[in-house]
Amino acid sequence: MKLEKRKLEILSAIVDLYTKTLQPVGSRTVCDCLNFNVSPATVRNEMASLAELGLIAQPHVSAGRMPLSLGYRVYLDSLSHVCTISKREREELDGGLAEVSSDPERVVEGSAEILAKSTGCTTVFTAPTSAEFRVRAVKFIRIGQRSAMVILIVSTGMVKSRIFGCRFNITDEVLGIFEKVAQKFVGASLGELDSLALCALNVLEDGNFLVPAIDALIDVIKDAAAVEVIVKGERNLFSESNFEPDVALTIWEFLNNRAKVIEFLKSKISKCILVGDEVGAPKMEQASIIVSSYRAGQSSGKIALVGSIHMNYTQNLAKIEYISKFMEEILYKFFS
Repeated sequence: MKLEKRKLEILSAIVDLYTKTLQPVGSRTVCDCLNFNVSPATVRNEMASLAELGLIAQPHVSAGRMPLSLGYRVYLDSLSHVCTISKREREELDGGLAEVSSDPERVVEGSAEILAKSTGCTTVFTAPTSAEFRVRAVKFIRIGQRSAMVILIVSTGMVKSRIFGCRFNITDEVLGIFEKVAQKFVGASLGELDSLALCALNVLEDGNFLVPAIDALIDVIKDAAAVEVIVKGERNLFSESNFEPDVALTIWEFLNNRAKVIEFLKSKISKCILVGDEVGAPKMEQASIIVSSYRAGQSSGKIALVGSIHMNYTQNLAKIEYISKFMEEILYKFFS
């Protein structure tokens, strides 16, 4: 839907004011925010027109106006830029981000926590796809006479391990062979390791005794390559300013079904905003989801911000952009 300039500016003023205060907006308040002179009576007439178009509504006779789902969609489609965050907000974000910047394993989870706290919404982050990562080290450690542990370390600092058993004693000689085979995997991407594991069985004439070690390594690889979903700020769903309890519970149940979350995010383009019915899920007509992404070398992850349809879109978009840039800068040195 395309609106004439004056109607669009009045709608934008209503959205900006309502998302900041969550209170219906009157015509005089709108007049004070416009960049052109117009009487309250003219604004009321335009408001009536916007209401007929299904963009805003009046909760009761003596109240001002509030945006509806379609009103938010028209408003968002008209945005030509993302607003910048204030100096105070930037300092608050920087303070939290600095605490996780030195720990690659905390960057994604810590950023999700910080964004949830700053926006009052629920955040969903997927860790970068591990198939593009490089193996930094594979190590075997004997922990018993017939048991050992394989440790996989990738370039992001992610560490995964598995304990496995053998039907034979793991002597220093056997452990040395495990270690020698393990060195063939260093520097490889996780996507290459399955084929390398099969080739490793042919290193010796009788390589069958390597099977337990290789099987354990393959299990670690699959674990590392799986898409990790991080959800933070779930308590925000149950805030009175966000959702009714039954709606909050529905969203909470959806977010705790990791398979559905991964499928949902995979189906969305790297940057989009879903408003109300566009979410396409039962009881989520009063919710909005902002989906974005971030790069980590040749890999990427998704960011989703789940909140009320009345969220402050411009502020939240700016904060997502700020945090995604921070993550890209920090993760670049670990992925490159």
